[in-house]
Amino acid sequence: MNMRGYDRVGLTSRPSIWSAAHTNEPLLGLKKMRFIKSLFLRHLISYIGAILIPVLILGYLTYSIFLGYYKQTLEENKMNALSSIRSTIDMQISNIHREAFRIGATGEFSTNYQTRSYAQFLDIVHDLNTTRFANDFVFDVHYINNDLGYVYTSNSRFTYDGYALFAKSYDGFTGDQIRGAFLGLNGTAWWPVLPVNKAQDRVLTYLIPLARDGRRVRSAALFQISENELDTMAGATISGAGSKLLIADGNNTLLYSSADEPLNLPDGFWGDLSKAGANT
Repeated sequence: MNMRGYDRVGLTSRPSIWSAAHTNEPLLGLKKMRFIKSLFLRHLISYIGAILIPVLILGYLTYSIFLGYYKQTLEENKMNALSSIRSTIDMQISNIHREAFRIGATGEFSTNYQTRSYAQFLDIVHDLNTTRFANDFVFDVHYINNDLGYVYTSNSRFTYDGYALFAKSYDGFTGDQIRGAFLGLNGTAWWPVLPVNKAQDRVLTYLIPLARDGRRVRSAALFQISENELDTMAGATISGAGSKLLIADGNNTLLYSSADEPLNLPDGFWGDLSKAGANT
């Protein structure tokens, strides 16, 4: 019975051991495959990282260089555009000075000639009208004779009061204000952009004395420059958001801005701008 029991136990035990051995073989194979896959993925990630990181660094450096070049080119184009506008305006101002010199040297504009007869003013009106049409930059040109208290336009002759009321004068100006401005003139002067009577326009004004009696200005030429002309010039040469054309006189008084809304410039703006321009 013991032998049988032994044999029974032995017979029943052997299949159990055999079964366990065969059951562990798939588990070991699965672990091996997982290990191989994990090792492969680690090597693949390392390989991709070794390639991708330099590519990303190279791409970033290329982008930075391109962006810097683009910004530099944009700034250079803006500076070239501003230089072009300044050259154009300087040329136009030179033409205005030549016209003023010609007017001052023409006998028809002298006080003696004007007092000979009332009709003599027609010669002046004709000359001013010709000057106005000969220069697209000039909206209108007027001649001031403080000896006689007259202002001549390209259409007619006015007293100071009549000029304020009926001529292409300045909206809101009274005769007394016009008289004070013209009689108080002591040198070349710029007036900022102002609306004009009898016209749907705004003009920048440049006054040039022609004849003096000591410090008193006896006669002067007044040139009106259309704001629309300056807007067209700025729009054709300056592009991009935030790019505006500003024009100031020698006292850093803002005369013109291409901005749609009034500008509130900080204190020291023009000084800082001059320093920036000197360093570029």
